[in-house]
Amino acid sequence: MSEINTRRRFFKGSTVLLGAAVALAPVHSVRSDGQSDDFPGGSFDTALNKIFAGEGGESGIGFSPLHQQADGKWSFSVPALDGAQVKQAVSGNSLYRDHSFAIHLSPSGQYEGWQRTWRQEGLDSCPTQGSANYSYILNSHGECWVVTDQDVQGGWTIEGDLLCFDPVPSALTNAQCNRVSLVLNSLVLWDPDGHMIGKGNELHKGKSIRRTYLD
Repeated sequence: MSEINTRRRFFKGSTVLLGAAVALAPVHSVRSDGQSDDFPGGSFDTALNKIFAGEGGESGIGFSPLHQQADGKWSFSVPALDGAQVKQAVSGNSLYRDHSFAIHLSPSGQYEGWQRTWRQEGLDSCPTQGSANYSYILNSHGECWVVTDQDVQGGWTIEGDLLCFDPVPSALTNAQCNRVSLVLNSLVLWDPDGHMIGKGNELHKGKSIRRTYLD
């Protein structure tokens, strides 16, 4: 079997394609026995429930079947969510990234939480090696970086199929409006140019923004 290329690219339309030079057919037409038209591998409700249970992606839910292209390479696709699915995924729930941020998106269209930002300081601000659990890190290049925790709040909206923030939480995304996909237990944001922003953000049911949650 040919090696699967895991380079990520975004293609306009209904899918986010992982590792292929050409887009697959829209997700609803890439079917196998027992697969729902609602979401690849099952229903979108099932996909969310599995994520909340820590079992995202089980049995391939959220992914199209592996497909061999004309050039012999293998690829699969993950759908970019539509607006209704984005709202269902995030409204009333929380996003977090380890040692980086946690925000809760209220059904009212407001978000609140916190984020960590880093700034370089003199070496006297880093008395020991430190780690992500400390308020500072002395990295392998001998640079001292100090962290600041900031409260964040603002508004979120769904514009078409895009998840938008005002103001933009800098630890979460660098784009005001983002396409969204679900990959395993993560909610992944894509900027307008189709590039994945950072890495996946864990999606938790309900409100979970305690600072000690990441310590």
